[in-house]
Amino acid sequence: MTTLEIRPAHRAVPSLAIRARDVLTSEWTKLRSVRSTYWTLLIATVTAIGLSAIVAVAFATQPAAGRPPIDPLMPGFLSLEYAVLAVGVLGVLAFTSERATGLIRTTFAAVPRRRAVLAAKAAVAGTVTLIVGELLSFASFFLVQAILSGHHLGVSLSRPGVPGAVLAEGTLLFVCATVGLGLGAMIRHTAGAVAALVALIYLPAILGLLPAPWNDRVGRFTLFYAAQQVVALHPRTDLFAPGAVHAGPHRLASRRPPDRRLPDHPPGRVTRRVHQPRLANPPAPGRKRRILSTTFSPGGEKRLVMASTHPCLAQAQ
Repeated sequence: MTTLEIRPAHRAVPSLAIRARDVLTSEWTKLRSVRSTYWTLLIATVTAIGLSAIVAVAFATQPAAGRPPIDPLMPGFLSLEYAVLAVGVLGVLAFTSERATGLIRTTFAAVPRRRAVLAAKAAVAGTVTLIVGELLSFASFFLVQAILSGHHLGVSLSRPGVPGAVLAEGTLLFVCATVGLGLGAMIRHTAGAVAALVALIYLPAILGLLPAPWNDRVGRFTLFYAAQQVVALHPRTDLFAPGAVHAGPHRLASRRPPDRRLPDHPPGRVTRRVHQPRLANPPAPGRKRRILSTTFSPGGEKRLVMASTHPCLAQAQ
């Protein structure tokens, strides 16, 4: 009698691109299937469009006699200062809502790598808020310029520096949504993460109420001051330049302590000098000092000692 041995076929492991696509698809399905996503984006849209129109009308109706110079891009930026709270809450809910319902256990069971889950959430939420932010930025720009053009205060999109400023203005929503997602992942509680988000965004802005010159000295490190320098058509000279705002983190990351390595040695050998203890009776002139050195090689460790004729050094040996 012949016995047949049947072995189960090995399942092919999907590639990294397929796994990443599946995780992104899952996070996109969860984000668009909850009503909080649409409510937060709707609140951000109404707030940005409505406040930009109100601020533009307020700028245009000021008396020309005592009116300071008006930056035509500021109404759109000032309206986003309140819309960022809604997208920040969206970022918080992208993580904390799933944890509150217990669905996060199923997610981690399907994708054990938590960094991959967090990266997928950040990619999906960041992409959505970036697209919405750019749409709101251009919509607010055209609305504001339509209002300001009636009073000869508008600016064209073809003016140098304007397209970049409008594009940079839309990234503010993306930044705040990513910050909210990070706070939600760290705090893991909706109320606590939202409170921390409000404190992180708006409390530093209160520093602008300090008496001069401390308001600008301290406020230049806050989020809104940095965003204002990037978005403004005429950046302020007493704050960080727009180029410094972009390159600041890269400059800080590139600062390393000076290289204090020993001189180059042949491959496989590294020599390290051992500091000798300070002697009570130093050697007389002309006497040789003892030099201790340790040589490490691939075959093992070898210690070389050079003796000295000084009596104190001879006792130390």
